[in-house]
Amino acid sequence: MRGLVRILSFVCLVCLPVAAQTQQTIRVNSGGAAYHDSKGQSWSADYGFNTGSLSHSAPMVTVTGTSDPTLFKSARVGTSSGADLQYQFAVANGAYNVNLYFAETYFTAKGKRVFDVQMQGTTVFSALDIFALAGSDHALVKSAKVSVTNGQLIIRFAHRAYGNVPVIAALEILPAGSSGSLQFSTSSLPAGQVGAAYSTMIQATGGTTPYHWSISSGTLPAGLTLSATTGTISGTPTTSGSFTFTAKVTDSTSSTAQTATKSLTITVASGASPVEITTSSLPSGQVAVPYSTTLAAIDGIAPYKWSITSGALPAGLTLTAGTGAISGSPRTSGTFSFTTHVTDSASSPTSASRNLNITLATASTHSVMLKWTASPSPGVSGYHVYRSKTTGAGYTKINSSVVSGLTYTDATVVNGVTYYYVTTSVNASGDESSYSEQVQMIVP
Repeated sequence: MRGLVRILSFVCLVCLPVAAQTQQTIRVNSGGAAYHDSKGQSWSADYGFNTGSLSHSAPMVTVTGTSDPTLFKSARVGTSSGADLQYQFAVANGAYNVNLYFAETYFTAKGKRVFDVQMQGTTVFSALDIFALAGSDHALVKSAKVSVTNGQLIIRFAHRAYGNVPVIAALEILPAGSSGSLQFSTSSLPAGQVGAAYSTMIQATGGTTPYHWSISSGTLPAGLTLSATTGTISGTPTTSGSFTFTAKVTDSTSSTAQTATKSLTITVASGASPVEITTSSLPSGQVAVPYSTTLAAIDGIAPYKWSITSGALPAGLTLTAGTGAISGSPRTSGTFSFTTHVTDSASSPTSASRNLNITLATASTHSVMLKWTASPSPGVSGYHVYRSKTTGAGYTKINSSVVSGLTYTDATVVNGVTYYYVTTSVNASGDESSYSEQVQMIVP
């Protein structure tokens, strides 16, 4: 009988800890220190990650659209090769609501940072583009439900072959039964401009997803609409002014749905002045040496479309219509004149033209070899080389890809010209240092 009692006691000791496990709330300030937010909630210092580096751009900006911009002053950036950035936490089995906090503090265009987010091996956000959803320096919160059955919650940020590295500002993991009251996380909205495409997302936390969005009072600026399923406000404003309205969000709580409202304002500036070409001259080039420059314009509504309306570029060079870049390898020396034309993207497009020319010298018989010492800064993955014909200003990057070593040969010099060189160091996320000391090289 004593033996039977011992066996039963052993079985109980094994079972009790599992039954006693409870779900815990986890809040992590990615890339940053411990933090107490405006709601009195505590966020732990960064932990649970497997790789990545600290964002250099996040501390330099103040993120809008949130009551806690300090939470976005740090971020963890994934790697461009090797293992994907991943967070892993030991948790009790059960259902969880996961809130991911993002802000694009580096890029200023769509398509520059595109990545996937996976939870428990399943993709929950495919081709996530922070800038496309929220714009630059604006908070974005993405929420998903996940079920844990093995005691480990794994969140993976997977980089894509043609997208830049992932970035995450903070993670919040809430037991599904204690997701808290429904409330807006968006505190302000970006301004717009008449005739320019506008897109931003209103966001909320707590309650039960999915949410339903509506306008309970006031109106959006003419030309804009609100998506009831995503909270995205988009369109092209047609009237300038300041427009205040009350946004309403309703959650999916099965018993009695929760609601929350928020007074928000969108300020729409008047239409821009007609587009104007600011490029007044183009740099000289050299036969058989790669050539690259970009035409520039101001005002109007970007993006612009470029073309050549008369004359022609030198043989070997082409103009990219979407960027204004002129590039290629010239095949003939001489001076080539042409007229460039730009059209903006306003609802009633404006355009401008300018006469320009490119002078190409014959092939050079010289090259310049540069050598520098390694940067002592941590996380440096390579260098950029810049050149100018003017001392102390006007530098242009001449390397086509990051230089991993400590030397670079410039084979694009022209005989009889004096050049000034500087270098910068860069990390894996593309953040760049200030210029090094300048060196002068005189080509015979």
